[in-house]
Amino acid sequence: MYSKGFVVTIKNDRGQVLRESRDKEVFLPFNSNYSILLKNNNNRRALAEIKIDGTYVLGSQNIIVPAHGLVDLERFCIDGNLQEGRKFEFVKTTDGRVQDPTSNFNGFVQIRFWLEKEQKMPDWVIPVVPVKPWNPPYIPPYTWGNSIYYSNVQPTGISGISTMSKMCSFDGGTQPSTGQPVASCGSAQTFNFAEDKGATVEGGYSSQSFTEGNIGELELNYTEIILKLKPSKEAVTVKQTRKLYCSNCGDKVKLADKFCSKCGNKL
Repeated sequence: MYSKGFVVTIKNDRGQVLRESRDKEVFLPFNSNYSILLKNNNNRRALAEIKIDGTYVLGSQNIIVPAHGLVDLERFCIDGNLQEGRKFEFVKTTDGRVQDPTSNFNGFVQIRFWLEKEQKMPDWVIPVVPVKPWNPPYIPPYTWGNSIYYSNVQPTGISGISTMSKMCSFDGGTQPSTGQPVASCGSAQTFNFAEDKGATVEGGYSSQSFTEGNIGELELNYTEIILKLKPSKEAVTVKQTRKLYCSNCGDKVKLADKFCSKCGNKL
């Protein structure tokens, strides 16, 4: 799914990107591991807050996504261990590992992105001073214009996809870096809770590691992307569904279509 320069997709344990329907549903089998691919197409870094089944999967930490970069997150990091952890595994809500089988949030993957504020570059002001021919050339002094600096702008330890930011804890109602309220200004999408049949638990071992990094002051507004994980007998990948055809007339159809637009055949 794409929104305001951000992309969020779900990948199966084979690294294949899964197709999403018009209802923002992603289909994968029970008892399978998956990862969340975050892509930032903006020219500024972004901070990503990630919730699965209504729970913050990184505890009090959040992911820094580089400008025009990506992060492929495959595991929980609730205990603060940056070296290893447990993968995301999609299971039935009847699985004993599911914390709250009745929760309406089960199956939902919610991502919020905050862009780093643009930094004002210092203005070089060179005064115009007349130079007399008989004097040595005059070298005007450099004058700094108004500029804004942040003490924590310079990144430390940022390395491609394995980048994590150690930030203060927040509940989604305040901005991570400043504590300013965001509940009234976020560009969150609306959705209806569907009947829940799956949830995410701690799965197999993952050696995915992260390094701590810093990010500057964030924009007040955020961009939110929400996907719904739905069970299926096998994962529905982008590659598999790139070309779909009606079994009756052979006309091209879309993944979300229930009937063929040409012959009316039930798909």
